Amino acid sequence: MADIRNLSNLAKKITPAAAAAAPVLSPPHLQAVQALATQLLRNPPVAASQPATITLFTGPDTAAKTAAAQALADNLHRQLHRVDLGAVGSKYIGETSKDLAQILHTSDPSSVILLFDEGDALFGKRTEVKDSHDRYANQFIGASDDGSNLLQLLRQYPGIVILAVNSTDGCSPALLAQAHTTLKFPPDS
Repeated sequence: MADIRNLSNLAKKITPAAAAAAPVLSPPHLQAVQALATQLLRNPPVAASQPATITLFTGPDTAAKTAAAQALADNLHRQLHRVDLGAVGSKYIGETSKDLAQILHTSDPSSVILLFDEGDALFGKRTEVKDSHDRYANQFIGASDDGSNLLQLLRQYPGIVILAVNSTDGCSPALLAQAHTTLKFPPDS
């Protein structure tokens, strides 16, 4: 079993709570999370040769996406760790990949779900730099033009990963192709 304490500087443990999700999520979203949990219980991703089960939670409602992640973790009886983008993202070449690799190697895929808030910043496609916001977003992508080096690390992780993104429009096509499920959360979940 991996030493979860090594994650503390890069990810924050969130207490899974299905009951906390009820006031935040609409009934269709609660049902979608329960259906996803049932599917994952039938086919758990724990074989070393199996790639990550990547789920996209899309939409502007951060609270709903977090509540859904908590409910999923609770339903699967797993720990939930939210990856801190500020701790993982680096302007230095190779550091983001190294931090992501550390998270994936120190997480126990059979007992932990990883939640990447702002997943589009880490795994999105590069954009043309028109202002400082574009430059900031591009610095996390990594050496390739579509975040594929970071996505390759995920492919090697045999666990459950949730990428919370505002929209799939900015996500790389490679990431969208790897996504197991996409749950959309409108502004008024």
